[in-house]
This record gives sequence, C-alpha cells and structure tokens, in this order.
Amino acid sequence: MPSLFATSSLRRDTRPVVAAIEGDLRPVTVLFADVRGFTRLSEVLPPEQLVAAINGCFEVLDDAIAHYGGDVDKFIGDAVMATFGAPTAHEDDPRRAVLAALEMQAALRRFNLQLRKQIGVELEMRIGVNTGVVLAGPIGSRRKRAYTVMGDAVNVASRLEHAAPVGSVLIGEATRAHLGNAFRLRLRRSVRIRGKDTPVKSYVVLGQSSRAHRPGDAERFFGRDAELDQLRAALGSLRSASRAVIDIEGEMGIGKSTLAHAVRQSSAGGPRSWLNVACPPYGQDLPYTTLAGLLRGLLRRLERADGPHALELILASSSETEGLDSDLAADVVRDLLAQSKTTNDLTLNLPAQLRKGLLARATKVLLDAAAARRPLVIAMDDCQWLDAASAAILEEAIGDLARAPIGWLLMHRPGWTPPPSWPVDARLVLAPLEADSSVQLAVSLLGAAATPATVKFVVERAEGNPLYLIELCSAVAEADLSSTGQDTALRSAAGDPRHLTDQLRSLILSRIDALDESARRVVHVAAVLGHAFPVALLRAVLGRGDWAALLARLEEDGIFVRESRARGDARGSTWIWHFRHPLVQETVYASLLSATRGGLHRVAGDALEGMTDATVADRLALLALHFGRSDDRERAVRYLCAAGDRARILYLNREAIHYYEDALNRLGNSGSDGAHRAEVLASLGAAFQVLAEDEAALDSLQASIELETRLTVQADLWRQIAEIHRRRGVYAAAHADLTRADGCLVGSDDPLPLARVRIARSMLAVFRGAYAEARLLGAEAIALLADVDGAHLDRAAAYRAVGIAAAREEDLPVAGEAFTRALDASRTGQDALLSATISLNLGTVLHLQDQRTEALERYGQALAFYERIGAKRGIALASNNLGDLRWRGGEGDWDEARTHWQRAQRLYEEIGDQRGLAIALRNLGEAQVRLGLLDDAEPLLRQARELANDLEDDEIRDGVDHALARLWAAKQS
Repeated sequence: MPSLFATSSLRRDTRPVVAAIEGDLRPVTVLFADVRGFTRLSEVLPPEQLVAAINGCFEVLDDAIAHYGGDVDKFIGDAVMATFGAPTAHEDDPRRAVLAALEMQAALRRFNLQLRKQIGVELEMRIGVNTGVVLAGPIGSRRKRAYTVMGDAVNVASRLEHAAPVGSVLIGEATRAHLGNAFRLRLRRSVRIRGKDTPVKSYVVLGQSSRAHRPGDAERFFGRDAELDQLRAALGSLRSASRAVIDIEGEMGIGKSTLAHAVRQSSAGGPRSWLNVACPPYGQDLPYTTLAGLLRGLLRRLERADGPHALELILASSSETEGLDSDLAADVVRDLLAQSKTTNDLTLNLPAQLRKGLLARATKVLLDAAAARRPLVIAMDDCQWLDAASAAILEEAIGDLARAPIGWLLMHRPGWTPPPSWPVDARLVLAPLEADSSVQLAVSLLGAAATPATVKFVVERAEGNPLYLIELCSAVAEADLSSTGQDTALRSAAGDPRHLTDQLRSLILSRIDALDESARRVVHVAAVLGHAFPVALLRAVLGRGDWAALLARLEEDGIFVRESRARGDARGSTWIWHFRHPLVQETVYASLLSATRGGLHRVAGDALEGMTDATVADRLALLALHFGRSDDRERAVRYLCAAGDRARILYLNREAIHYYEDALNRLGNSGSDGAHRAEVLASLGAAFQVLAEDEAALDSLQASIELETRLTVQADLWRQIAEIHRRRGVYAAAHADLTRADGCLVGSDDPLPLARVRIARSMLAVFRGAYAEARLLGAEAIALLADVDGAHLDRAAAYRAVGIAAAREEDLPVAGEAFTRALDASRTGQDALLSATISLNLGTVLHLQDQRTEALERYGQALAFYERIGAKRGIALASNNLGDLRWRGGEGDWDEARTHWQRAQRLYEEIGDQRGLAIALRNLGEAQVRLGLLDDAEPLLRQARELANDLEDDEIRDGVDHALARLWAAKQS
C-alpha cells in the first residue's frame, strides 16, 4: 500500500526544532506560612522601618527555605508560599519541606529577639505542609506570567496552614507517608477541605526523631550473602582495636543501607556501638553539615552515660586538648549543634582556622572516648554529598585514630570516591539483584497478591533495584494491579501509570532535573518515542543540531543505552537507543502534559511518514503508536487499522486486537465513521476467532452487521457467525445464520460469496452426519470457484470440506486426495493457519491408514504452529488427535495419551467448545474402560452423554453409549 506512507507534505529540512518543554506534572511538597503581627508593627513603626522589618522577616524565612533546596513561589501579603520539588526535584522533598518549616519557626524566634529588644513586639507564624502531584509551569497572561504550581495539593496545604496552631507546623497525611520515622509527630484532628468528601488527617511536627532508621519487612535482606560476608570480614579488625575503612558503592536504592543494617544485626564480631550519619544533599555547599550530624550522634551516646556535661568533662580530661581552652572548644561544638540558639560573641568572632582546629580536636577526642567504651561503627550514607569542611576534619580523624576500634562505612553512589589519602581497607560495589533474588523479594513483599503476572511486572520494571522493587510492590498492592494483570496495567499507564508512586517519581525526576535544558529536551522527546527508539527517528524529531555529544553524555549518565538490535522484519539489524531503566521513561512521559505529549507524538508521526522502511524497522507499528496518541484522529484510525491488519497477517492476534480496539475508540456510529467502524469490527471479530474467544467474536461480528449496508458483506458476516456456532456444536443457530446469509445473496450472481456459504453448509452437514450432502455442497463450491481469480483460500476450504466428509465415510483415498489439493491451495494463498489445519486433517487420514510416523509428524507440526500463534481451539484439536495416536486402539502409551486428552479437555472447557469437550471426555472414558478404571471412566462418560444430548449430536452419543454399555457389562461381570 504505497499510499499509506505518502500522506505528509512535511519535509524534514523545514520541520521546526522541538522547543523546550514548558510545564509538567510532578510530585511537589507545598509549604504555606502565615506570619501574624504585622498589624501591630504598623502601629508602632514608621513606614520605612515597617518595610525594613517585614523584609527582614521574609529574608530569614527565605534563607531557611533556600537552605533546604526549596523555592519561594510567592509572598502573599503576610504569607509565604514555597515549593519543594518544583522546578527542581530532589529525592527527599517532603523531608526537606518539614525541616525548612522547623527552621523557619526557629529563625522567626531568633528574629523576635531583635524585635523584642527594639520595640517590645513579637511576630507569630503557623505553617501548613502537604505533598501531591501538581501542574507546574509558567502560568499567566502573555504580558505577565510566572512559574508556579496548581492542584489539589496546593489547596490542601493552604487549608492545613489555616488549621495549624500558632507557632507550629501542621502536615497532611500525604506528607507524613514520606517521612518514615524521621520526625516526632502528634496526630491532630482531621481537617475538612472544601470539595473533598472525607477530611484530611493532620499531624503536628514536634521535632526531628532521634531514632535511627531501621528497615522493616519491606526491606528484607535478599541476595547479598557474599557482600555481607565481605563486610563482616572487613570489620573484623575492630576486635583487635584497629581501624577499618570500607568503601561501599552502589546506585540509588541498590541496598547499601540495608546491607549495613544486616551487618549491624549480625552477631559476628561481638558487641559494638553503631552510629548512622547522613550527608544531606542540601548541606553539600554548607560547611560542617555532615560533621554536625556526627557530633550530635556522639554526644547523644556520651551524655546518656555521663550526663549533660559529658562534652566539657571529656574535653577537659583529654590529653589531646592540653594547651587549648577546653571550654572554648566545647562552646564551638555546641554552637555548631544548637541551630535554634544565638551564637555568643566569643565564638562568633573566632578566626575560621582556629574554629576548624578546635572542631577537629574535639571530634577526635569524642570519637576516641566513644570507641574506648565499645567498638564503634560509623555508617556514613550518601558520601557523594559530603561537604568539603567536614571531609577535611574526617580525613584527619580517620588518619590519627588508626589504633581506635572504629569502623568507617563510606556509602556512596557511582561518581564519588574517597580521596586517595583516606586509608581504605576494603571496597564493595553493589550490583543489581539477581533475577532469582528479585523474585524472592517480590513474592515476600506482595504476599497474597504475588501472582506470576504481578511478580513478573514488578521484577521486570525494578531491574534489580530493591528500592524500586519495594515501591512497585506497594503500588501494585494499593492499586490492585494483581486483578487487572500486567498487560492492562501497562495500557492504563499511558497517561498516569498507577505503579509510579510519588516517591519513585521524585527519585527519578531529581536525576532528570539535574540535566541541562538541552539534555532534558532530548529525554522528554525520547520518552514520547518509547522505551526503545530508532536513533534516526530521534534525530528527525529533534531537528537540526549536534545531538551526538548530548546522547553520549546521557549514555555516560546512565539515562540511555545504545545497542544494535535485529529488525522486526528480519532484514538485518539497526541501531536503537533505549532508556537504561523503563521506570525513567514512564516517569518522564507521565510528567508531560497531555497537550505536550500529543503534540510530540504528532511530530514523531510526521517524521516517520517522511522516512523509509529501510531507515526505521517496524515503521507501521510506530506510526500507529504515535498517531494513535496524537490529536490527528484520521491518521490515527488509518494507521491503527493498518497495524492491526499487519499483526493479523503475522498471527499476532492479541496485538491486532489492541490496535483495532484503539481505532474503535476514535470512531463514531454514523456516516463514514459507521462504515469504517463496521469494517474494523469485522476484523476484530476475525482476530477473536483465531484466539477461540467466541463470545467476543460474536459480539464484534453482530455489531458489524448492524452497521454494514452492503448485502454481500452482511452475508459473509452471517457465515462467520454460523461457523462459530457450528464449531461450538450449536447447529440450529448455525443453520439459522446460514439461512440469513442466503437471504442476503438472493438475486446475486457473484460466485465467491455463494461458494463461501456452500462451504459453510457443507461443514455443517458433516457435523450433522449428512456426509453425502456435505460432499455435494463442497463440490458445488469448487465448481463456483473454478473461474474466480485468486480464490485460493476459498478453494482450499472447499476441498477440505469434501475431504472431511469423505474421511467420515471412510473413503480414505478420496479424503487424502481432497486434503492434498486443499493443502496446495492454502500454501498458494500463503495462509499458514489454514495450512496447519489442513495438515492436521491429512494427518488424521494417515493415522487411519496406519501410517503413524507420518501422522505424528503432521500432528506435531500443526501443534507447534498453533502454540506459537495462541490458537487454543487448534491446540485442543491437535492434542486430541495426538492422544488418539498415542493410544493406538488401546495398545499404546496410556500416560501420554491421557496427558494429551486432558490438555484438550481443559482447553475446550476454557473456550466453551461443548462438542470438542464431549469428544475429549468420550476418548478419556473409553480408554479408562479398556484399562478397567471403571469408577474413573463413568463420570466422564456420563458428562459426555449429557453434552451430546444437549448438542443433539448422534455420532458422539452413539460412541458414548457404546462405551457405557461396555462399562456396565464389565461391572456386572
């Protein structure tokens, strides 16, 4: 169909370059803060001083927000709105927002000290925080627009702020779900939100929690036995009072912290103290952020043993501080840790080098004191964010405390390594989990929901990353994807995938937001093209530009992978790019606005129309994909139908059904749409027939008849419906359907539809036992087709009908000749499914002629083909024949025959084929009677007898009655 690909007049050299993406959907944590007291200030301050006071207050609040990576969205009178996660996402935006809120309250208290001294007035503030997916982007008119966020999460955050007690921070349930046990919370009354049926739970934040994170059931330890043994061995030096420094590298979520926790829980190595220290990303550019966390943890342990003055006592008694003012060193440490207190004048004016020296000396003293009581392991997480000032002091401490039993676990992501001067004793690189371990973890996490489909779904997507696996399992359980199956979940994922949790989105978007604008644009376009995409298509959509360097950089960053793949048309190979992780593609695609996605899909479709099959393999499927997701309805329907037809030709009927159903969703019921809809419904019915989904096929064909106006086409649709009824043994309905088909052809002299109806009548006569009539009708059809060009498949069907009737009359030479001619015609017509079916019929003749080897070969070939294309009725028929052949009249292999017959029985039950089921039951029952298994045979034969009665099938009924007579005779004897 050359015209199929020549519909676009767009030339590649005139295609505009894809612009940067404006606006997206993303998880964001929104903070609202309302400052109270400016009215009182206006009563006591002149305007200039009032403005200075207001600006000073907002300045300290903005500093707290910026410190944790947030952005002030706007100042609204005496209120502040801030966002965490837009325009740049971080892995822990909810935690950052809550930390910022606590810091804002502390900053306001410090600001109030100045106000109280100057004018005797204080300000108050309440804060609300909420998390959710929002629309983020430039909003406004052409003359004035600004970047902001909109959505339900914003409204809830605002309402939480109104409900918050003065001086506190109130968070919503969505935010709380992301925090784990990092904060101390108190459940408060639920907050009613306008437009919501149920109130929102709210929690007052009391402060940070001192409890270390402990992996729960959702982070069970799987697949790291070798690494666990390595880490235990590396920490063995602590038993001999020696230092151990272990470098642990791994991707985000790969299980570094879980591995450390497993070692902590291990009894190997004797008792030891454990201290978790995080290197927060928001502290990377702030001096001593990580050091403060280490000192805070050390002091907490020492003060539990020696009281609140442990710091001063230890510093005063240590020989390391001789010649130094130990009280001054203690003040420097406490100033670093006491974020909510005012620094005294003495420490405030210390030279930076002296401050560093005091902190370094105090750190070593505290470490040595803690390790002297019990071997100490310090697990430092996310060392890639270690600030330079902390790193310098830690390097000195690690070097000088070589004989102290301190284990240093330096956990980090790829791209960071400890400085060469750090004495690293062992290095572990954590790879993704093996498939077996991933399956084991998924089964454990999913519990009752662990069906094969759901396990496969989460394991494939997680690609060995335990954190991704945990999040996916949680989403599957909440969304009940187990009941819809993997395929349905994927199709529903086009707009907003249910398996992408906010946590997953934030983790992944933080990586994408870190890219520059050009790289992000490439990733956005690539996400629309799919998980895998031809490099030629990507370049065509992006337009002119030097993209090679960008693609290479994205490959280095682990976003893309380039590889050579076999073409779908088996014509060699082609270069394609694909996302290294499918969750990245799905997350980026879900973040794009629907209008943006539709526009990019249309640009991709336009580009494809200007390309050739030699450039892009599977081009028709790609055209269907991109126009199917664009706003171009006409081309969407055209390419979806064309892709469905091609899939049917390749016996990819399940894929074809998806294409046809997608096309039907875009078509109406009247005018040209109605005519086109009738054709698509007919094609859909044909695809369902191959898969033996008879009810769906009947629904599609009958819906097509209601819209179809051409009588000859109506006749063929009635014929197809009759064939379904005949295969299911509903002969009266089949006869009525063929009568309707004949009625549509009254006055027609077109031989093709007349021949097709005769073939259908011939097959119906065969199954009703009228073999002579069947042969006559088949011969009439052959005569009608004699002068019809290209009717090879219809001719094959007519010869097959004659062959079946002759075989039933035991006229095997005529049957063999008819089947041979039928097989030649079907091969000329290049219909592999019909050829397989005729080959199966020919195998039956060979079987009856006692040519068992040749028959077995025919049966096996047909069965393999049916299994490959998923034709359940064909599989059942071939299995039934193989059972007959293996039984060989009661002298063969009973176990193998039973296996084949039972498979046929299961499939016939599944597809609702009552006639086939009756035959399979009869065969099983007859064989068991011969073997003397009378109690097993009787229920099978009785069920077969009931089915034969319902079908009014004398042939099956006679065979069952004969077997039952033998059974009763055997019982009496």
